Formats: sequence, C-alpha cells, structure tokens
Amino acid sequence: MQIASLGGVSGAAANARFAAAATFYPGCAGLPGARLQIPTLILIGAVDTVTPAAACEQLARSQPGGEAKLIVYPGAGHVFDDPAFRGGRQLMSMWLEFDQKAAAESKVALRNFLAAEIGR
Repeated sequence: MQIASLGGVSGAAANARFAAAATFYPGCAGLPGARLQIPTLILIGAVDTVTPAAACEQLARSQPGGEAKLIVYPGAGHVFDDPAFRGGRQLMSMWLEFDQKAAAESKVALRNFLAAEIGR
C-alpha cells in the first residue's frame, strides 16, 4: 500500500495508485468540480491569503463519501509549518508566517491520518 504526501490536491485527484494523500495549504481554487479518488487530508490556515481556506472548504464539502478530511487552523497563514518564517515576512507579495501551534497540531494530524490509512 502506498501513501502519497502531495504538494497539491490535484495529484491526489488524478493518481489513484496511492492509498491516501496529504497536502499542506494547497491551491484548491484551481480545482472546481474535482473528485478525489483516495482519502485526502488537507491542512490549511484560516488566514492564508495565498491559497485561501474557503476554496478548500468548498472542495472538501463537494466530495462524496468523505474522501476529504479538512483541518483549518485558526489564525494561521501560508507556510504555517515552516520555522524559517518565524515572525513572518513578505516574499513576492505573499505574507508567509510560521505558526508554532498550527505546525505542532498539523504534525499530529498528519501522523494520525497516515496511521489510520495505512492500517486499513
């Protein structure tokens, strides 16, 4: 059984040879009408202005059979799991900021999701 950790949801939607996929702050806005073929964990910050959480919420709601598990971290933005952005900084018109609480919670969520999917 293979588990995919993808940089974007589109790979999870198109590549059913994996048993599951996990993605941090994906660009869900580019996936209207997408149907995920495998269980997919989406981790995103509520105040992410680069890849807004609202688009991922819409994508997750549209999935039949609960294929998408969405976790939105309040107060967290884009790259919330990268300590290189501690204190936040502007990069090419994007605001990027590490959020220690969201980073820690997302690691636990990712481990739990993969353990559940590998074990089935």
